[in-house]
Amino acid sequence: MTPGEIEGLSFRIIDQEAEHHDFDPRQWKIVRRMIHTSADFDYLKSVSFHEKAVSQGIKAIQSGCTIITDTTMALFPDIIKEGFIQIGDFFKDPLDSALAEKGICSVTLTMFFGKAVKMAMGFPHTHAAKSALTQEGLSRWAHSITQDKDLACNIRDANTARQAFGLIYPCHPAVISHIGRKIIESADRFSGNQLTIRCVILDFNGRPVIDMNRAQE
Repeated sequence: MTPGEIEGLSFRIIDQEAEHHDFDPRQWKIVRRMIHTSADFDYLKSVSFHEKAVSQGIKAIQSGCTIITDTTMALFPDIIKEGFIQIGDFFKDPLDSALAEKGICSVTLTMFFGKAVKMAMGFPHTHAAKSALTQEGLSRWAHSITQDKDLACNIRDANTARQAFGLIYPCHPAVISHIGRKIIESADRFSGNQLTIRCVILDFNGRPVIDMNRAQE
């Protein structure tokens, strides 16, 4: 599948998963893109718009305002842009594509925390994972690692992946490391251990909080 085809399929799946919401068509385009980027359906509950937000934003862009973008590609300046593949919501398919290409022997997976948790749980398609399910799994991992029942309960009850991340980082780096290890395990399973996997998990400001490979597990 081409990047455009992957994106189109992802948007259709998000539309199906989201079902009913109160956003108008222009607002939904923005929120859907946010969900696509983060794999976090909690945006359906946490995002609200000023009545003039979209129209004023369009006017600002049309008038030539400065646009600031955040892209994980900037973290790897030595890699040419042709070396990047947009995973989107698909974890397993890009690994299959890498295996089909001659000469590719290593893959660096870079993702924000919300998507990282779903990848760690081994979902080949991250939007197939419901938020409540991933929060529950993350809560169990946190309790197993820290033995902190209050932390586990707070993670389980968190409204968003961002909120759960704030409970975990920076106080409990072992939980983040566990997620990184589980992502590598899942990627190894999907690729039949034929690729060297590197995992980079980002905070919600785009800063790496962990960078690990199989040798560091």
